[in-house]
Amino acid sequence: MKVVRSPVSWSIVKTFFSKEGIYMGKIDDYVKANNCKPKELVYHTWRDVKNSQKKPTGKMRVLVDKDMIARVEYACPECKHQAYAEQPWKRPFSIKCAKCSFKITVPKMKNEAKREAKSKPAEDSSNKE
Repeated sequence: MKVVRSPVSWSIVKTFFSKEGIYMGKIDDYVKANNCKPKELVYHTWRDVKNSQKKPTGKMRVLVDKDMIARVEYACPECKHQAYAEQPWKRPFSIKCAKCSFKITVPKMKNEAKREAKSKPAEDSSNKE
């Protein structure tokens, strides 16, 4: 296997590509073009997205600026379709895949942690038997 050296630093590559090779660069382009600072943003997240079998197979990145427009980049966990969309920001936030219409949601971190904590004891008790 031949290793190709490139002048691009790995930190930049990690910014644009996730582990699965999904390109998530439109939001980065927006941030650079508008010189967005973290303090000025209303909301920003980059998360794994679960498919219908509850396995994390997709990615979603959401950025909301002062204009309250959600800029969303996602890789659908069902069909692997990658897309960028803009829509008004509201909670709870969700978007439908442009290809397969799978509903991708962004739950609040607190609620997501509670759900995972509740499901863990049930899994642990089934493993003991």
